[in-house]
Amino acid sequence: MTTHTPEFLGLRNGTEFWSQADYGKGVIIGLLDSGIYAAHASFNDHGVPPPPTRWKGSCDAAQCNNKLIGAKSLIAGDDSDDEEGHGTHTSSTAAGNFVTGASYNGVGTGTAAGIAPSAHIAMYKVCVARDCKSSAILAGLEEAIKDGVDVLSLSLGSSTSASFDQDPISIGTFSAVSKGILVVCAAGNSGPAQRSVTNEAPWLLTVAASSVDRSFGANIHLGNGKSIDGEALTQIANPSSELHSLLYSEEWRYCNYDYDSSITCKILVCKDNKSRAQLSEIRNIVGAGAAGVVLFNDEISGYTTIVTDYNSSVVQVTAADGEALIAYIVSTNNSSLASLAYNGTKFGVRPAPVVASFSSRGPSSFAPNILKPDILAPGLNILAAWP
Repeated sequence: MTTHTPEFLGLRNGTEFWSQADYGKGVIIGLLDSGIYAAHASFNDHGVPPPPTRWKGSCDAAQCNNKLIGAKSLIAGDDSDDEEGHGTHTSSTAAGNFVTGASYNGVGTGTAAGIAPSAHIAMYKVCVARDCKSSAILAGLEEAIKDGVDVLSLSLGSSTSASFDQDPISIGTFSAVSKGILVVCAAGNSGPAQRSVTNEAPWLLTVAASSVDRSFGANIHLGNGKSIDGEALTQIANPSSELHSLLYSEEWRYCNYDYDSSITCKILVCKDNKSRAQLSEIRNIVGAGAAGVVLFNDEISGYTTIVTDYNSSVVQVTAADGEALIAYIVSTNNSSLASLAYNGTKFGVRPAPVVASFSSRGPSSFAPNILKPDILAPGLNILAAWP
C-alpha cells in the first residue's frame, strides 16, 4: 500500500502493463517477516478471487480472506500477529489492495496500492523483536514451499556474509528455486560500505533500495535572503514567517540541550544520529519552547534524507546543506536568523531514482565474482501499511 510508487514505476490504474498482468491476480506471494496486522484496509479482498486450487496452506489470523490466504508463526508459542510493523509494511508494499483516500497525517494523499494489488498474501512469521532465528527461517521456507507459493519475498538477512552452505536463507531458498519459486530478497541496510550486501546467492533476486521522485517539501528562509530546501514529514499548518535566532553548538550538536531559556524561541541546528533517544529529545525541546529544529544528515547519509515524524517543527536537510547552514551561523557571529516554511507533497523531484545511502553495496564479500545487488527498486520513504 503506497500512494505513489506504482505511478513512479509507470503502473497507473488501467494502463496496459498493469492490466495485462491482471494486477497479479492468481499469484500467491509468500513473505517471511515479523507477522501481519490482518485488519488493515490494505488486506481487504475486494475484487480478489479465491486462491488457486494448488494452494495447500492455512491461515490463523483473525481476518483471513481471499487476499490474506495464509498466516502462521514458525516461532513456538507465538501467533502471526505483527507486533513490530515491518511485516505489515512489506506485505502491503508487495500486494496491498487498492485503498482510496490514504495518507500519512495529510501528506502523500492518494489511492494506495501494492505492486500486485490482486495477488494473494501468505505471511510466515519468523522474526520477533527484530530477531530472526535461523531455525524459524528454514521452517518458514519449508512451509511456504509445501503450501504452494509462487513468489517468496524476504526483507531480512544476516548482517555478515556467510558461505552458501552455512547461510539459512541460501540453503532454504535453493530448495524453493529448484521448485520454480521466484525468491526476492533485500540487499540489506548496511550501506554505503562496499561488500556490505547480504543475500548474495546467485539463485536469489537481490534488490537494492532507491528513492522515488516525491518529497515532503520544507524550506529554511535565512535572514540574508537565501533559502535552503529540506523535507518535513510533519507539515505544520500556517507556520509563522517570523525570523528566529539560529543556534548551533558542537557540544550540543545532537540536540541534547538542557530545557532552559537558552533554547526559547530559537531554531536549533542539530546533527542526525538516527537514534530513538534523539527523536524523543527533539520532541521535548520543541515542547519546551524552541521555535523549531533543523536536522542535518551525517556524512555517510549524505543526500539521503530518511523522513521521520517528529510531530513538531522539524526540517531535515542533507549533510552539505547542514554544513552550509553552520557556515552561515559562524559568519554572522551567531546572530543569524531564519524561519521555517512547509510546502506539502511535491512530485517530479530530480534526480530520481537515487540509491539510498543505507542500501547495502556489492560485490559479494564471500564470492566476489558474483555481482550483487541485481536490481534497484523503491525503498526509501515509502508510506505503506502499519499496525
